[in-house]
Amino acid sequence: MESFLQFSGAFSGNIFIYIFALFFSISFAVFIHELGHYGMARLFGVRIDKFSVGFGHEVIGRTDRRGTRWSLSLIPIGGYVKIFGDVNPVDPKIWDHEKKKVRALTKKEKEVAFYTRTLWQRALIVIAGPIMNFLFAFLMLVALYSFKGQGSTPPVVTAVAKGTAGYEAGFQPGDKITAIDGNKVERFEDVWAFTREKSGQAHVFSIQRGGREIQITAASRPVDYRDVRGLKRSHGRLGATHIGALEYKDVISINGEKVTGDTARARRIIAGSFDKIIEIEMRYGQTDDNDIFVMYVPSRLNKEINNPADKNYDKFYTGISRDTFYVYRGLTFAVTSAATQMKNFAVEVYKVLEMIMTGWAQSDTIGGVGTMGQAASKAVDSGLYSFLMFLTVLSFQIGFVNLLPIPLLDGGFLAFLAYEGVTGRPLSQRFQDYAFALGLAFLGGIMLFANLSDVFLFTR
Repeated sequence: MESFLQFSGAFSGNIFIYIFALFFSISFAVFIHELGHYGMARLFGVRIDKFSVGFGHEVIGRTDRRGTRWSLSLIPIGGYVKIFGDVNPVDPKIWDHEKKKVRALTKKEKEVAFYTRTLWQRALIVIAGPIMNFLFAFLMLVALYSFKGQGSTPPVVTAVAKGTAGYEAGFQPGDKITAIDGNKVERFEDVWAFTREKSGQAHVFSIQRGGREIQITAASRPVDYRDVRGLKRSHGRLGATHIGALEYKDVISINGEKVTGDTARARRIIAGSFDKIIEIEMRYGQTDDNDIFVMYVPSRLNKEINNPADKNYDKFYTGISRDTFYVYRGLTFAVTSAATQMKNFAVEVYKVLEMIMTGWAQSDTIGGVGTMGQAASKAVDSGLYSFLMFLTVLSFQIGFVNLLPIPLLDGGFLAFLAYEGVTGRPLSQRFQDYAFALGLAFLGGIMLFANLSDVFLFTR
């Protein structure tokens, strides 16, 4: 019973809004994907029999003048486009619903059938789904960065890890980094990017501290580790960073007093240490070594620290503000930043897939419906900007995953078409059927693993 309550607690708040947000997000991202297939198929004169949002029994629908049935179905997750004539070109036959038997296509039907299109046209129809997902993600990022700005981290040091280059160079909590080697700094992402990519090189940091300007010379040091999800990381580390908030479960000790697994004790110590420099021990990535960070916890950001009804009861704030910090630099910045973010999305998804294929995946590396629901609920709680960003990431992930060369996914169909292009003949229907069965088993296994991981994650 307690485990069930813990699992349900992951969706505390207005659970109906969270469920709606999750279903809407998945369905919308899939709608964008299928819209790509639909649009490209229409461009090449292929008939579309049905465009369904959701699966199962049709709740409401209408048929347009071109014969396409637009449906809203009972199970509101995902959707599909039914393209006419997606059959084996060697023996092209379809099921006749009126006569209830398999028959050959008529001459008129062949003119609007998928299989009669050229190889490159069929390939474009298949790849149009992922491309539409990527295009939506890119344009949404540009729009968000153009109108609101890029959600960023203030360039203020809130924590310094003992024994690191930043600690030894003299960084302190509260230092505002204004420039690196004379290059203006507007957000901490600039500091992270600079120090991570240029490990071992000494740089001059311009600092605002207590109303005066100082300079600190420091060089980040190379680190190799696996993060909390098990993803392999390798980059330079300064050790002077910005931590906006910490969850009590991640804290090992406070001022040398062990608090692992004792949230009540950790909360008491934190409440009694407001606005003071303290030392908090926590795990860095998934290495065997822990880090001790020097930081302070401002009382003004933690007024509800002892209120169990507060939605942030499981964590305490160590930053300078709870509000999101936005950086706006105009359309050019929005476009280049969106392109960079798309690249970052691709790298992260690739790393997760690499872990799955190499057997490094752990219970919290990938998530199922529970993890997605939790992410959707946090996005809803954080406001429209965060929710739109959640939609953006989800759309990108759906597009990227669909390009994998796995039967049943778009990448699998592209692999079949590539074989046809090289050999001059399509794969046999028997081979395709076996491939689809294997693809279904593989994807089903991944989904089962992901959702079981959720159960273990939320109940442990």
